Amino acid sequence: MSVHVHVCRQCRGVDRSTGSSLVDALRATDIGHAVHDTDCLGACSRGCVVALTGWQRKTWVFGELRPVHALDVRDVVRRYATSSDGSLPDRPPALRRIVLRLPVV
Repeated sequence: MSVHVHVCRQCRGVDRSTGSSLVDALRATDIGHAVHDTDCLGACSRGCVVALTGWQRKTWVFGELRPVHALDVRDVVRRYATSSDGSLPDRPPALRRIVLRLPVV
């Protein structure tokens, strides 16, 4: 299952290096899926923003994340990859701050 993790590197209101630092931290966790740094995910007031996408999966956008949340993000990405439709009923506190969830299309 191909899962993509998109991390905003330009969220307003936070240190501009936060997104890049989170990308580095995620890659260091041996996340097992593609991690992409993105110019903007359109939720600047909720930075740092991370989106999870996958084929025939719900799309999730989480906000207010920092590099210290990298292991929580990794664990959620692994659950996302093994779920049948991308559902994530049990998430750590840092990933309960949902910006957006889109249905499977």
